[in-house]
Amino acid sequence: MTTWWNLKVKDNMSVFSGWIGDHTQPTKLYCRKYVEEKKYNNIIDCGCGIATEYYGYKEDLYDIEYTGLDSCKYLVDLNRKNGINMIEAELEQDLPIKDNLYECVYCRGVIEHLSYYEKTINEFIRIGTKEVLIGWFIKPDEKDDEINYWEEEDLYHNKYNLSKLESCILQNQKVDKIFWNDIDEKENVLHIILKGIDEVL
Repeated sequence: MTTWWNLKVKDNMSVFSGWIGDHTQPTKLYCRKYVEEKKYNNIIDCGCGIATEYYGYKEDLYDIEYTGLDSCKYLVDLNRKNGINMIEAELEQDLPIKDNLYECVYCRGVIEHLSYYEKTINEFIRIGTKEVLIGWFIKPDEKDDEINYWEEEDLYHNKYNLSKLESCILQNQKVDKIFWNDIDEKENVLHIILKGIDEVL
């Protein structure tokens, strides 16, 4: 996925901005409202692209310490030029981030594009202290995993088995509970509520 973005994003920003640049999409609105209601103080936006959520919080006048994370160097550099705190990293590798650093770890529309979810979600849990929010554009269901690699685009469009996904997450000793919210017919959000640090140690 990183190769695809790095090769194409610079010359296709107008197209990509249309895909990822709307901070009024229902899932984004839901997650920002939720974060604001929970009064979280900091957030890391994993696979942030052009940092749409940063501008959404600015428009909401919600003062949150925002960090963006993306593997595309062009987008990381662009966001840094706009004064946004950024980390350049691959989501399928160990993240260069200390344990228990962010109250909220946020990721929308990315997990389905990776080769699989287990490593990435466990890294989200590791760096979070209160909650992980994952927005899905291909809703998991009770059918078998469907791992669909689009070679011409160098990315995946995967659909996951719901029970297997939930079981994987709940095996992590840092997880207290999980719940889902349907946003519309296309997207839903998985909430992973984390135990207090003292409960895990």
